[in-house]
Amino acid sequence: MKLFVNDKPVSVIEWSGPINSADFDTIYNGSDDLVSKYLKGNVLIEKASTLQIDRLLKLLETKKLKKLTSVTLAVTNYRLIKEYIKDQYEIIKASGGLVVKGDKILMIYRLKKWDLPKGKLKKKEDPKVGAKREVEEE
Repeated sequence: MKLFVNDKPVSVIEWSGPINSADFDTIYNGSDDLVSKYLKGNVLIEKASTLQIDRLLKLLETKKLKKLTSVTLAVTNYRLIKEYIKDQYEIIKASGGLVVKGDKILMIYRLKKWDLPKGKLKKKEDPKVGAKREVEEE
């Protein structure tokens, strides 16, 4: 599972033993307290607890964390944690598409970032129909 909180990628993976630490700048275990000033580079939290997940999500939503590149949560019960995280947010279904004309790609500038055209689906709208509608609107 991968999600983005204020443009910071958070990956959730099943923990099945020690993970190659060479891929990470900072490693926490399931009982460590998360301190924002130490969240730098690529961070791994092994056996992440729900308390750590709550703290991490709060920090990501309230702090800039400019030095943080990504977070990987290695959890012992992937299915439970996935549902736990999904329960923290409202799921908004959206659709969009890639529009190519010759060597040009349609991009939109929104919220000070370049992005592909996309938008929210209407109730019971087919994702393919919604993608076409959203691309046409742009």
